[in-house]
Amino acid sequence: MLAPIRAVAPLLLSAFFMVAGISLGNLLVPLRAHAEGWSPATIGLIGTAYATAFTVGCVLAPRLIMRLGVIRTFMLMLGLMGVSLVLIAIFVHPWSWALFRAMTGFCAAGAYSLIEGWLNERSENQNRGLVFSWYMIACLIGLIGGQYLLPLSTPLHMTLFLVGALCFWAAIAPVHFSRMIPPQLPTSVKLDFAGVLKNSPAAAVGNVVSGILFGTWVGFAALFADVNGYTGSGIANLMMCGTMGGLILQFPIGRLSDFIDRRIVMAMLGGAGLVLSIVTVSWMPVAPVALGILYFCFGATLHPGYALNVAYANDHAAQGSRVSLSSTMLVTYGIGSITGPFVAGFAINAYGYRALFIWLAVGYLIYLVFPLWRMTKRAAPEKQGEFIATAITPAEVPRP
Repeated sequence: MLAPIRAVAPLLLSAFFMVAGISLGNLLVPLRAHAEGWSPATIGLIGTAYATAFTVGCVLAPRLIMRLGVIRTFMLMLGLMGVSLVLIAIFVHPWSWALFRAMTGFCAAGAYSLIEGWLNERSENQNRGLVFSWYMIACLIGLIGGQYLLPLSTPLHMTLFLVGALCFWAAIAPVHFSRMIPPQLPTSVKLDFAGVLKNSPAAAVGNVVSGILFGTWVGFAALFADVNGYTGSGIANLMMCGTMGGLILQFPIGRLSDFIDRRIVMAMLGGAGLVLSIVTVSWMPVAPVALGILYFCFGATLHPGYALNVAYANDHAAQGSRVSLSSTMLVTYGIGSITGPFVAGFAINAYGYRALFIWLAVGYLIYLVFPLWRMTKRAAPEKQGEFIATAITPAEVPRP
């Protein structure tokens, strides 16, 4: 049973170090920007630059891989991600940070493409679920590990930026020194937005909304804790609560969607998130226990969305269209993640942090209403495909 895992162990170790670096970087950037006195709108634009470049990278990275080869592209992507964190620590200016975060986002798209394509090629149909379950575990452990590097120093010093860069560079070693055979070079990726919207509107619209919600949360969850007096370990604990909420509830929610109309489950998540956002706007808790529960609940409603949308889209997909569908769903999620922090940043700048949760409430409302409306237009498929949990973290836009 463990033989397939041993075969891809170097890739899993690389994924662990890479996600740890991404996780730490995603905490450091907004916290340091806030400490420098930059506005929430500026911080949101920096987050948008990352998400935009990641989305573009999902389309363009395969061309770079075809030109340079798998190993050289992988080493280049990880190396540049480390360099970008060092440059952020050296050149403290909003425009330079937007550029360096865009570089990180583009390189992250290429690195994830390589890791996941490699895992797919090294696994068989009978063990692919097992392999990707271990991949998700490695990513989530890396996510939490990166968050808990935050108490080692302060974002005002260069130390943590160097630690994050070392995580990226450490991710090169397991693959570089392994004897794994590289995967075949990719072919061009075809995107079919019109086809996805026509075949499964609830999945297409839901995926954009999920990207908006998750991108907003990634951009401002740590900052909300920071402005309420939390530092290092306190912020790490709160972010870990959000991760655990998604980790614990993703599988039960996914399995529930295998037995009932997935649009009902989408509406349930939207309704729960809407109530949660309204309660937060009214209450605005700051006590550690209350805020920890709040972050756990938001994580539980945010994390399962992407995998749920992809599962529903695949329920209506034609044979031979899976690769195109996966690429298209990834890009639609990226479009949402671009929009989320952009709007949230300007809203917070104008109206304060209550606007963060009002913006989340708007997204959850759409995720509640649209699937229910679609249920009046189309019956559920007679046979649904099996739900496959996808590793979604606040460290990156997820990949299918």
